[in-house]
Amino acid sequence: MGLRQFLFSFEGRISRLEWWEFSIPYAVFLFLLYWTESSFAELGPRETFAVIAIVVTYAVALFMWMAVNVKRCHDRGHSGWFVLLGLIPLVNIWYVVEVCFLPGQHGPNRFGPDPRATRVPVFSFPGHPQLKAG
Repeated sequence: MGLRQFLFSFEGRISRLEWWEFSIPYAVFLFLLYWTESSFAELGPRETFAVIAIVVTYAVALFMWMAVNVKRCHDRGHSGWFVLLGLIPLVNIWYVVEVCFLPGQHGPNRFGPDPRATRVPVFSFPGHPQLKAG
């Protein structure tokens, strides 16, 4: 799966590891974006361009978050609409446990092939047992 499909497509499946590899830097990025936005709040109307740029960045980041989370729901065998459970207080605990901590379905499901079957390890080197055919 290419980066464009990973960030902007609502089709396919991703593993828990891929979800975490996206989510941790994403959370740091949102924190920095929020910090930047709060510093612009004190400047005034001249900085309208900067505020618009931050809002557009938030929108793109939200879209990417939705695409990645929908693919993670697909890996668990759920429709993309399962993401909406994250908006319901207390029920969102179920969503977080499913997406963050539980493994995906083994083998292909209605959303595509098992992402763990085609994933190249992050730290791969020649002769690595997972890279051998068989």
